[in-house]
Amino acid sequence: MMTFLRSQSQAVLIIILVVLGGSFIFYGTGNVLTSSSAGGDDYGRIDGQSLSVAELSNAVRLTRDGLIMAGRSQDLAQPGVDAQVAEAAWVQLLTLHEADRLHIQISDSFRRTAPTARNFTRSR
Repeated sequence: MMTFLRSQSQAVLIIILVVLGGSFIFYGTGNVLTSSSAGGDDYGRIDGQSLSVAELSNAVRLTRDGLIMAGRSQDLAQPGVDAQVAEAAWVQLLTLHEADRLHIQISDSFRRTAPTARNFTRSR
């Protein structure tokens, strides 16, 4: 086996480079071959409906803005808070989607006092 590799080292090197090069070309392009959307900006799905990166970014921004308006801007300076903000935004999206699916009206006062916003950094 080793004599074969030594004698064909140039061919083996080319094969390895082609395989590695091909993997780097497709890395980061998402699921290009099986994806039905050309944009590829879907972040995930909630109950079968696509959630775009823009919708999630908007939810994170609204969660962050809500904390600032509630006078909790100092909490945003703590380490690891970005993951908590993203989780709170995700929970908010799931709650709103489930309420919409069940035809439940969520009042603005509940949204302001929801546990994900009220006990944001103190609960962890």
